[in-house]
Amino acid sequence: MILAKVALAAVVLSLAGCSAPLRTTTIVPGALPITSPAPGVPDPAPIGNVGWTQSLHDVRHTGTASVDGPTVAHVRWRRQLRGPLVPGPVVAPDGTIYAPTGAGQLHAIDPRTGDDRWVYDTGSGYGDDLTTSPGLLADGTIVWPGGGLKVYGVSPRGALLWTIQRHGTPLSPAVVSGDSFYLADSTGHLAAYRIGSTDPVLRWDLDLGDRSYGSPAVAPDGSIRATVDQQVVAVRDLGDRGEVIWQADTGDTVEVSAAVAADGTTLVGSNTSRLYALDESGHERWSIDLGSFPYSSPIADPRGRAWIGTNDGLLVSVDIASGRVLQRIDLSGTHDGRDGIWSSPVEDAAGRLYIGMLDGTVHSIASDGSLGLTVETGTQIFATGALTQDGAYIVGNEAGVLTAVG
Repeated sequence: MILAKVALAAVVLSLAGCSAPLRTTTIVPGALPITSPAPGVPDPAPIGNVGWTQSLHDVRHTGTASVDGPTVAHVRWRRQLRGPLVPGPVVAPDGTIYAPTGAGQLHAIDPRTGDDRWVYDTGSGYGDDLTTSPGLLADGTIVWPGGGLKVYGVSPRGALLWTIQRHGTPLSPAVVSGDSFYLADSTGHLAAYRIGSTDPVLRWDLDLGDRSYGSPAVAPDGSIRATVDQQVVAVRDLGDRGEVIWQADTGDTVEVSAAVAADGTTLVGSNTSRLYALDESGHERWSIDLGSFPYSSPIADPRGRAWIGTNDGLLVSVDIASGRVLQRIDLSGTHDGRDGIWSSPVEDAAGRLYIGMLDGTVHSIASDGSLGLTVETGTQIFATGALTQDGAYIVGNEAGVLTAVG
């Protein structure tokens, strides 16, 4: 069902708000950026790879695909899966959609029909409200953060290859170099793995704090950004060990992932209701007041813009270089206050945005801020969607309904 009416206002502002600087601690002396990874350290996976192969599309969290998304509010198909779809889908280079569920199942789905190609069932559900997505290795292996504090390696044909036991709930992996990935978990640990002859080999494991809600992002120089407690932490991969470079304290809990722009700027939202931009040394470049705390992880698109959603239904765009607010798009007012944004925006090649709301509505937004399509999915959307190669937007809701718009 399509909503008959939605409140929408796009306001272009000329100046971003400022705040007191973040407290940044430099742990490792020496100038940044790191110009190249250390010997034996994987290079970050290329931006713009075919498919939506991991959380927020890629290791930098650009949230942007090289295909055009849908422009008409047409539902291609709907699937009722078991368990809430708090985890988000990804798309393989061959077009297969991998959709994990809170019931502990991983579905491999045909993008045209919505039919299962196979289902792998762990037999163990998980009900954590952390939004996670699988990642894909070069050989097609799905690195899936599932139940039982485990990460599952599943083949492209649905066979279990290996499992990894973690300290806490595993978050979305950041896949680099095809056979290597970084993995954070809810206890504040960050680890680096490389696939050996059969099973993953743990190269190092750092304890960065008490609690993490954010998946790691990888900067263009190969360093990693993790969010732990109130902090953003930068880590250098030295092959056999990880080394903390700096840590920046936002002053309140960070419940989202960071994103890294092409120039190395790190973007993160915190429960101070601010979006922060940090330079390559971890010092604040600018910050803006979002007006409400973000449960939506920011994206850093190739056009030099950051996008982030807020708990009161605003979608905010900021120029990364200057901190100038470009747009505040108000999507609230449709469902008695249950219209906040907890998922992250998705951007297509034409600059259109797609976003799922807590009221279960999917909106698209044109580059000028005007409302495009609107589609109802039925109930709350927590997970970030994904764009397929043939131009469909795939998103799941809390009731277990997976919808393809396109």
